[in-house]
Amino acid sequence: MTPPGEEALARLTDRATKTHRTLFAAIPDEEIRATRASLRRLLTELDRHEGAPGKR
Repeated sequence: MTPPGEEALARLTDRATKTHRTLFAAIPDEEIRATRASLRRLLTELDRHEGAPGKR
């Protein structure tokens, strides 16, 4: 990545972090972690199911 690209990514990451903190301030961190874990499991199962022959 070029230096300007690295700078742009750093600015974007910082802004996204601040936005996420604002949006999810009322939700406990543990609930967010649990929800993310559940979504990952659901997506993994969906990918596994859709990847099976004849399932698409």
